[in-house]
Amino acid sequence: KSSAASDVYKRQAGAYAEYTYAIKDKFSIVAGLRGDYNHYYDRFFLTPRGHLKWNITPSTTLRASAGLGYRSTNVITDNIGMLATGRELVIPALGDLDRLEKALTLGGSLTQTFGLVNPGDATLSFDYFRNTTKDQLMTIPLPASTGSEDIVVNFGENQNVGYEFSVAAQVIRSKNWAWTTVINGSHVKDRINRISTTLKNTSYQIEEDSPLRLRFREGGSQYDIYAVRSAGIDPATGQEIFIDRNGEYTFRYDADDEVVVGNTQPKLQGTWLNTLRYKGWSLNLVFSYKFGGDTYNKTLWSKVEDIDPRYNVDARAFTDRWKRPGDLSRFLAIKEIRPEDSSYSSERFVERLNELWLSSAMLTYEFQAKFLKRIGFKRLAIGVGVSDIFRLSTVKYERGTSYPYSRTINLVFRPTF
Repeated sequence: KSSAASDVYKRQAGAYAEYTYAIKDKFSIVAGLRGDYNHYYDRFFLTPRGHLKWNITPSTTLRASAGLGYRSTNVITDNIGMLATGRELVIPALGDLDRLEKALTLGGSLTQTFGLVNPGDATLSFDYFRNTTKDQLMTIPLPASTGSEDIVVNFGENQNVGYEFSVAAQVIRSKNWAWTTVINGSHVKDRINRISTTLKNTSYQIEEDSPLRLRFREGGSQYDIYAVRSAGIDPATGQEIFIDRNGEYTFRYDADDEVVVGNTQPKLQGTWLNTLRYKGWSLNLVFSYKFGGDTYNKTLWSKVEDIDPRYNVDARAFTDRWKRPGDLSRFLAIKEIRPEDSSYSSERFVERLNELWLSSAMLTYEFQAKFLKRIGFKRLAIGVGVSDIFRLSTVKYERGTSYPYSRTINLVFRPTF
């Protein structure tokens, strides 16, 4: 409900025009202009946009685009999840929230086509992008006690720089055999230019059973992992040796010494798609990969170190923990009594995450026309598909009961009459 108890009506009328200019197959430009009058804001808005395509050579194409738009905050839509809790939603006077913001988008790409055996057998597309978003909206996790999983807040100003690429090739092409492969990947590096007042000097717990907290710092990244640096377990005493902000070694843990110790954003991530055909048979394999990112291994903390030995734990809790003076161990000794407040963020639990997994595999067979004519079908294809067949990872962790590892089998029957 609204504290002002008033209704809001918005009426808008507009028109759009577009013009295309082309010089044969060499150069083309598309320019568009939209004009709108908004009754609520009592303003007339012009939003231009344009697209350019230049075939520099028969095998090299340059594309560019730009567009201007406006947006405004919609409190109900941005917090739609809160309505499902059955609680009363109170919206005070909007104030600064009831404002228009400009959104400018710039983009470009360069596509290079080359032949491996014959012209057109392979294509390479590489895109470099850089964009800045002001007053970006961001979803923040909330504790379960609030009755909602997350809330949308104004993040501030964020800058993204990155690249995307795609390589497609027809490796085999004959009368009966065909093999097509596509590899694509991307990398994005972000930088927080400005933090909103809502997020400044605050932290949010990502999961209730995890010590890791989400923090934001100007000049940093929204994917940074904050923890206290660690020199490992002292062989003589079995205590953890922390490194404070001044670079000095200490046995005392202080949350104020938390610094950036990793970043969850991969250096490279993407997919590798393969399609192999033989007569009526078709085999599709989709691999996924990501390399160079970091992760806070929750399994090491919850199942190896912060445990109650009377309950289910990881086997490493008994094989890799400190037991006696002189042991070179990665984890603290098992305590007979678990401390009530044992949550802390240590660099020891941050690991480099490199993964390669077979996302899906699909085998299909399409029946020939001679057989289909007999049964009255135009086309008929049958097949079977499996997801998450295998996964190779540098990090050993448990998926847990909330998100268990599972394989899905799909049967395909695709008739056309």
